[in-house]
Amino acid sequence: MNKNLFKLKHKLSLLALISLLMVMVSFKGTDSTEKKHKPQGTSITEKFITELKNGKPLASFFADGWILIYHEDNRCTGSTDGQLTKLKNNQIDKVLTLKVHTDGDGWGCDKQEPKNYDFSFSLKKLVKEWNRFVNANYENQEENSVTILGGGESDYIELFYNANNLIVKMKYSSEDPG
Repeated sequence: MNKNLFKLKHKLSLLALISLLMVMVSFKGTDSTEKKHKPQGTSITEKFITELKNGKPLASFFADGWILIYHEDNRCTGSTDGQLTKLKNNQIDKVLTLKVHTDGDGWGCDKQEPKNYDFSFSLKKLVKEWNRFVNANYENQEENSVTILGGGESDYIELFYNANNLIVKMKYSSEDPG
C-alpha cells in the first residue's frame, strides 16, 4: 500500500510539472520585461495622428504608389469593399473616388441585391466625428504596421510602412458594432 501511495504521488508530481510547463509555454512572450517589437513607424504614427486629428495635410507621411483599401460592415447592407492602387502621396489630402461592391448580405435585415457604385472617400471627413485617436498596441500586429482606433473600436485605420517609414498601404475599416 505504501508503494502504491508513492507511485500515485510520483504520478501526481509529474502531472503537476507537465501542467506547469504547459502554462509557462502558453504565457511565453507576455513577460513585462521582454521588449516588444515596435513597427519602425511608431513615432511617425504619433505625428500622423496629431496631424490627422488637426485636419492638417498628410501627404508627407505617404509614399508614391500607396494603396487604399476600404471596408465597411453594415448590419443591413452587408460588406462593402473597394481598393485604389498606385496613388500619389498628395492624393490622401483629396477626396478619392473608388469603385466599391456591397454584397447586400447583412445580418440584421433581409438580403438585398448586391450593388457596385462609386464611393467618395475623404479620410478627413470620415474621422471628423471620431471620439478618440488611439495608437493600438496589438500583440499580433503585422511587422511595420500600426492600427489607429477611432469611433469606438468600430472605425479604425491600419497603416503599413516601408523601410523609409512612409505609408505604402492604408486600410480604413468601419465595423457595425450591433
